[in-house]
Amino acid sequence: MDRNEFRLEEERLGYRAARLAWITAIIGFISYMTHAGFDYLKYVHKQREIEAQFSAKDTKAGDSGPAPFLVARSNGPDLEVEAGLNLTGASTKNPDGTGEMVRNITDYAPGKYRLQDAPNAGQVLALLKNDINDYLGFRYSGLAVEAEAIGCADGIPVREDAYYNGDFGSIRDAKYHSYDLNEDRHMNLVPQKTKLSNEGIAFLRAYDMLSGLSALSSLHQAKPKVSVDTTNKIGGEYRRVLVRISIKNALREEYDELGPIPKYIILPLTAK
Repeated sequence: MDRNEFRLEEERLGYRAARLAWITAIIGFISYMTHAGFDYLKYVHKQREIEAQFSAKDTKAGDSGPAPFLVARSNGPDLEVEAGLNLTGASTKNPDGTGEMVRNITDYAPGKYRLQDAPNAGQVLALLKNDINDYLGFRYSGLAVEAEAIGCADGIPVREDAYYNGDFGSIRDAKYHSYDLNEDRHMNLVPQKTKLSNEGIAFLRAYDMLSGLSALSSLHQAKPKVSVDTTNKIGGEYRRVLVRISIKNALREEYDELGPIPKYIILPLTAK
């Protein structure tokens, strides 16, 4: 065999080795993706199983006011439970019989922030007391929990003479998260001296709700968090309080089995 033939044979062997390595890599990738897919489906099944338990807790609106809702979703290894009021009523026909209109239901009146002034917000606490207490007390007992109250306010201008009247005493350097600005901030409210703003009203709505949450036995040790979410839009559906209970590592066992690709798929879908 001369040098040219030897070189050609080396090239053929090199090509065969490269092709074999490529085929092996494809088979390995398909095997990995198949395994990752099964792990992802197991995780999704676990997530759906938990969500189904909470979706059964949803209630329907009646003539007495808006319905409280309770939904669950995954956020990586954590399980988040969100509760609030459905402030958009069912669609009804217009008076002339054409088209449909949506009936908005108001809970907090403009400028009000106490739970006692919100006829239906107490239903959210009642729903959480009946269901979250039992759920955390048995299935996920011992796990770290974060309790977040999100106060929401619409864009109705606050009266010029509206000052914080001191319902909760002086509030100094209280940390909260602003979803509007996507940053953590601090709130100071001094009785009869601090002029109220929509952000301050949203904060107080969340602050009062958080006091109610801390009274629930399963949330005594929960890490509290106050957040605000305001808008320039006007309407009762924007004057509300949402509650998010985050159960840390509730889905850890299933989540740890996931590879990087399924985790990448899950996290963008569960981001707030």
